[in-house]
Amino acid sequence: MSMESWMAIILVVVIFGAVIGLTLYLKSSSGKAPSKAILPKNQTATGRNAITSPKSESANIPLPSLPANRTVKTNNTYCIPQNTSYVWVGNGNFSTGTYYAWSTSGTGFGTGPLNLSEANYNGLYYGNPWSGYYGNFAATTYSQSHPILPGILSSNFVVVEPYLNFQITSPGSKNLYVEILYNGNKLLVNHYNTTSAPGANTLGIFTFASINLTGMLCKSVTLRIVSNVSQTSSSQQNQFIAVGNFFMSKSPYYTYGVTVNGNVIGEDI
Repeated sequence: MSMESWMAIILVVVIFGAVIGLTLYLKSSSGKAPSKAILPKNQTATGRNAITSPKSESANIPLPSLPANRTVKTNNTYCIPQNTSYVWVGNGNFSTGTYYAWSTSGTGFGTGPLNLSEANYNGLYYGNPWSGYYGNFAATTYSQSHPILPGILSSNFVVVEPYLNFQITSPGSKNLYVEILYNGNKLLVNHYNTTSAPGANTLGIFTFASINLTGMLCKSVTLRIVSNVSQTSSSQQNQFIAVGNFFMSKSPYYTYGVTVNGNVIGEDI
């Protein structure tokens, strides 16, 4: 056999082996799932796999996680230091679905807090769905089934941190406000207009508000959410207030521009 014949045979064998090898490789890899891309540290995916976080009006907003009711120990000379960065007012996030630890007068706030998730599902909101709230239950005077009526929602608690913080949505109105009482006397009255907050120019979007109670540390005070609105026409359906997530902290958590005016009435706080 000539040299040319041997070279031709060798070339055919090499090509045949390469084809077989390529075929086996393709078969072995075709059943594998595509590998997931590993994101760099501190980077999130976009598109359908995007991870979104709740909007925070201030850095390190504490999300509701503490029990609805927390026992605060005090004595005659000082407050026992707390081991947490914030302390709930009793049932301050209304997670019980009731007004437990609160008292009501009038019928404005109904028999219990509103389940915002159910309200959104059933279209029970003013203008746009409820949003911006951490949790499901909020106290509100809003109603679609009957006129908005007067009411007062109140809670007694011991001030163990300098700031009382909460979430609220409300138009600016002299008939809607939050007040602090001590020994039955009014210390402070705050009116809010959350529609003036950045990114929350419609009712139903909750923002944070804060009240400075530094001068009342270790004292028992009364928090009251007041509605003096008695709806007589459909144009007054936006005259409601909704609140929740009351907690105390060493630093204030609030949205700029929502406090219309804050009047200190009694002793300096």
